[in-house]
Amino acid sequence: MFLSRIIVLVIQTAYSEIKGILPTVPSKKFSSKSIDISFSLLLSLFVLINTFILDGKNAKLLNEIKSNSINNYLVFEHKDYKYFRNISDYLSSSPVFTSPKGATIPFNSFWDICSWIRKNTENSSAFIQPTYMREFRECAMRQGFLSVQMDGILAAFNRKYATLYLERFIAIHKEATYSQLPGLENNKLAAYEALRQKYLAIDEFDLEKLKSLYPGYSYFLTESSHKLPYQIAHQNDYLTLYEISEEPSNK
Repeated sequence: MFLSRIIVLVIQTAYSEIKGILPTVPSKKFSSKSIDISFSLLLSLFVLINTFILDGKNAKLLNEIKSNSINNYLVFEHKDYKYFRNISDYLSSSPVFTSPKGATIPFNSFWDICSWIRKNTENSSAFIQPTYMREFRECAMRQGFLSVQMDGILAAFNRKYATLYLERFIAIHKEATYSQLPGLENNKLAAYEALRQKYLAIDEFDLEKLKSLYPGYSYFLTESSHKLPYQIAHQNDYLTLYEISEEPSNK
């Protein structure tokens, strides 16, 4: 592998430097210099071993990167999110969501909704979308209320962002907290299914409360089994997009 050869070359160069400085550098100066070089050697050796391990464990992904990345990613005309998802065997066949109970949301159905959103809504439109599906913003190119996976990662690096994240997390999941989940670090599928059930239990009273807390959200995206008394903007077999700027029809 080309990367492995580069690492070996770095190690050989470092070894040559050590041999070169041995007869000429005073012992005190050599001590600190040798520590630096030794550390570099150990780091290079670690990377080398890790590379070989990766080659064995993720051969399919690495082969895909070798064969597809240069030719398919080096494009100069505009490409949408679906293009980059489909050129990856690793992602192209993956649903947007898979429940441990057997329910799945196919990507094509999700893409249908997002395509409609891009063509028929303003760029400034804001959406409350399933928090357990992570690809909404990339597909729809619109503001989304909360993505547990993506926003949760960012929350780990900024305290203010984490505060806002937790407030939204509790508000949209009917006052649920992380302590009530099966454990995102140990059982992601069960945790996301718990969040899914909280989301699918949202009714018109919950939505009106969310609208008062977070003004400006005009659409609510959910699974088609989730019936609400709002006007349907777009729908397919798996997903329904409600227009929620007006009050529900049962009021």
